[in-house]
Amino acid sequence: MSVKPITVHIDELGPVRDADLEVSDFMFFSGESGLGKSYLAVLSHYFFEIMLDTDRMAAFVGKIGIDLKGFQSSHKGEGGAVATIKTSELEEWMAEEAVSYLQYMLGNDKLTGKISVRLPDVFPESFTMMYEQYNAGLVDNGDDSGFILSIDDVRFRVRGEGIIGEESAPACVLCLYLCKLIVGDPMALKSTYEMPPSRGAFLTEKIIPQTGLYIEFQKFLDFLNRSKRTRHEPDSRLVEMMTNLLDGEVRYEESKYLFSGKVSPCPCRLPRRRCANLARYI
Repeated sequence: MSVKPITVHIDELGPVRDADLEVSDFMFFSGESGLGKSYLAVLSHYFFEIMLDTDRMAAFVGKIGIDLKGFQSSHKGEGGAVATIKTSELEEWMAEEAVSYLQYMLGNDKLTGKISVRLPDVFPESFTMMYEQYNAGLVDNGDDSGFILSIDDVRFRVRGEGIIGEESAPACVLCLYLCKLIVGDPMALKSTYEMPPSRGAFLTEKIIPQTGLYIEFQKFLDFLNRSKRTRHEPDSRLVEMMTNLLDGEVRYEESKYLFSGKVSPCPCRLPRRRCANLARYI
């Protein structure tokens, strides 16, 4: 998967001042404490999160005034353009929203920052969200009809009239469109997570996380440790990635990824070599 880089200029963000960051698919931050590694790692991760989080994208839909229900009411089944969106509008919103995301993840509502975002050059100056109705059945009834929202060749279908989730359809198609232009395939990005610093205690102790960074990590651990109804073959890409990162061998036994090195086998989510604030996705 080839990710087109997003360029970020940071005027001020925590200890980071007057810096340029190019967000790509794999990023590693290293250095002494207090330099702002966590800020940069969380900021980098945000741009993958926004391609999957329709709730956050729905805030952008509301801000620019996309009213799907109003469009449907006024057009009475006819298709057409719902909205034309400027890429600069999306970039400005992402710059503001990224700071709010850091406040949540770092548990600091008083955090302030000023950044600017530039999406890859493949984004046009503006793009149009289109609406069309369809009827898949032989008779005109709500069970066989619905609508499609599209941006260029990215299409999102909602079946039925007044279906729950209809309100989030514009956000869904926007997320897919971002993923298409940044990742190359609207369905390529399935999930994303960030490993927080000092995460070792989560593997040995019962801890109630308080900040978003650890809340999201706990959700991921719960997912990994959850009993599976059926056995799945190990993800070869994940094994290869972890083997390269860790000084040892990674293998898959009894539905768990295990790491073996100079010590006894342990869950590989706790690497012996501390990778400070590694932001990545699967």
